[in-house]
Amino acid sequence: MIKSVELWNWESHEHTLVDNLSAGFNLIFGESNAGKTSIIRAIKLVAYNEFNPKCIRVGSKTCSVEIKTDKGRVKVTRPSNEWEVEKNGEPTQFFEKIGKVVLPEVSEILGMSMVRLGDAEFPVNVMNQLEGHFMLSELNGKTASGSVRAQIIDEISGLSGIEGLIKEVSLDNHRWGREIKKMEERVEELSSQKYDGIELQEESLLLDKVKQNLDKNEYYIVSAKVLTDLHKEALSEISCINDIESSLSGLPDEVTIDRFIENAVDNLEKVADARFLKSEWDTTSNLVQEIESTLIKELDIESILQSLSQASSSFDRLSRLRTLNSQYIECRGAVDLCLNNLAEIEDEIFDAKRELNGILSTITVCPLTQQAFSPGGCNAAIDSDVFLDDNQ
Repeated sequence: MIKSVELWNWESHEHTLVDNLSAGFNLIFGESNAGKTSIIRAIKLVAYNEFNPKCIRVGSKTCSVEIKTDKGRVKVTRPSNEWEVEKNGEPTQFFEKIGKVVLPEVSEILGMSMVRLGDAEFPVNVMNQLEGHFMLSELNGKTASGSVRAQIIDEISGLSGIEGLIKEVSLDNHRWGREIKKMEERVEELSSQKYDGIELQEESLLLDKVKQNLDKNEYYIVSAKVLTDLHKEALSEISCINDIESSLSGLPDEVTIDRFIENAVDNLEKVADARFLKSEWDTTSNLVQEIESTLIKELDIESILQSLSQASSSFDRLSRLRTLNSQYIECRGAVDLCLNNLAEIEDEIFDAKRELNGILSTITVCPLTQQAFSPGGCNAAIDSDVFLDDNQ
């Protein structure tokens, strides 16, 4: 319900406030050209966005109209086309240059909107004093034709809706007929393209065989991958075995070791003899010294002859001892060389043993026979070897 209408520089109104409007009938009366119709045109400006630049008061550049209702407030300023829309309990909204459209917010606040009757829209809430009853005589200031009046009557009676429904049903019926015809043609086309049942059965069997072959192929691929991994492991184990054989090939054989041991035994026997001869040599040397000291003290012939005889025998023994000493020196050099060789052989055998134990400890399955080694089997065999020390 409109409560008040306020005008600024609108036609003949410099500032006019029309308030205390009731919910029922409101009568605006006055002399001719007092501005009664101007109020109606001001309401049309706000409700239907109808504006004529001649409505601006002479001498003014802008005009404004504000309408307050029980739902809010709307104010329009022209010619800038500025709108202030304020619903009750909500902030004010501002709009500019909206064209000729009617804002839905304005229609909601005023409760007034254009009504479509037939093909035309009418402001049925506001009528000028010269318009015919039910607007059948004139439409927007022009004489209404018979067809327009018929459309209006159909709209009021509800017949226009029925005609629209009949038209829509007819169009739907026609459209469905065309779709049914297209579907029948499509069915015939698909029937001509249908496969024979026997061929489909043969293709189904062929697809089953292809699926079985694919399953077998997948099994073969997995088996090939496993075999490839085993082949890589075998190559790795063969490489380790080749390294072991290469390390073992650098060690001396048993015949060479036995020969070195026999030479060492012979040399040790010669050393024992040389030690005995050295002891005899020391004893003879002491005896010669005693003889010399005795000759100095006693120079009797018998003692001298005895001493000479003893000295001769001592010299003979000394000559033999010198010969044995030279042999002892030669034997000692040979023994030292043999001992050095034995020490080097022992070091090489110890390094080879440690390397072999390290390699064998990593092998749990024989790569050739695929049999597992017993725990500690290889290491026990290596640890049972006996090496000669320096004392032997």
